[in-house]
Amino acid sequence: PPVRFSGRDLIINADLDPADLQVELIGEQGAVAQYQSEPLAGFERGVSKLIRKDALRYRVAWSADGEDKCLADAAPQQPFIMRFILRKGELFAFQVV
Repeated sequence: PPVRFSGRDLIINADLDPADLQVELIGEQGAVAQYQSEPLAGFERGVSKLIRKDALRYRVAWSADGEDKCLADAAPQQPFIMRFILRKGELFAFQVV
């Protein structure tokens, strides 16, 4: 379901290789048909990256045109869906800070 956050960064707790997890953001209008919906521009899975904070914590960023974007750049105060695409490893939790 769509969620609304006021934080800036998306932090995940996971045991994985950073290349095995991608995150994309989908606008609220994608809630009805979330599997057929388009991600928000600049927040597609292909431009997501994980920045290691420690052995199990990562900050999620989206990098396009050499500029890193954070969760707060997506749609401030607007509901959206976070889609996690995990190939291998374990995703334990996420937190918005």
